[in-house]
Amino acid sequence: MQLAKEQSEKNPVYYVQYAHARICSILRKSPHLNNFAYPSMAKGEEEISLFDHANLLRQPAELSLIKQLVRFPEIVEDTAKDYQAQRVPQYAMELATAFSSILSGLQGDYRG
Repeated sequence: MQLAKEQSEKNPVYYVQYAHARICSILRKSPHLNNFAYPSMAKGEEEISLFDHANLLRQPAELSLIKQLVRFPEIVEDTAKDYQAQRVPQYAMELATAFSSILSGLQGDYRG
């Protein structure tokens, strides 16, 4: 019960929520990403595709995050087939960990 109350990376729920909050913060601070995340805000501005700059992703942590993101449809499909629901929160933790490893190497406003 104590772990559920703890606000640290030991608590998986808190860890995933914290990663989500950091992602939202980054999206709010980036005008280009806001166009993608909130299409209604893109009126009159050039729309930016996530794949326009995919060639810039070279760091191992970035590639690890991309590999995690690509797994999502498979995770959902497998879970729907065999009802192993624990797979989804485990995936969320792995995704949050991959995202956090990128942010640990960044500085300034980009850290969320």
